[in-house]
Parts: sequence; C-alpha cells; structure tokens
Amino acid sequence: FAATRIERVAEARAVCFAYDTKFEVPAEMTTDMQRRDAEQFTRVPKYEEWFGANDGEPSERYLQMKATADQWLEQRRFNG
Repeated sequence: FAATRIERVAEARAVCFAYDTKFEVPAEMTTDMQRRDAEQFTRVPKYEEWFGANDGEPSERYLQMKATADQWLEQRRFNG
C-alpha cells in the first residue's frame, strides 16, 4: 500500500486542482503514514503465517503477478 502512495497523492492533488482547492499534506499526516508503514512491516511474519506464504513453491500465477509488480516498482524507482 505504501508503494502506491505517490499515485494516490497525485490523484488527490489532481482532484484538488480540478476543484480549485489548495492541496496540502500536513506534516503530522506524513508522520502518521510512516508510523503505520513501520507498524505493518512488523506484522509481515504473522501475515505470512495466516496466508500460508512460503509454504512450498510459488504458483505460476504468483510468479507472473510478482514480475508485474517488480516491473511496476522498478519503473517508479527510476521515474520518480
């Protein structure tokens, strides 16, 4: 979810522009989002357990989706 934040913020900015409204992300909101990201990261082992991650070989569907996600993230890394 954190990886798509830049797109969601851009969309919010576009909506504000369309309605001639000032766009601003308060510092406390950014701090809270970073805190929540870090909190979610600590839950990864539990999510893996709940959803059976790392139980055997990944499916072909998973591998295709992961490749798509990796490509998407790589493009954003180089394109800002």
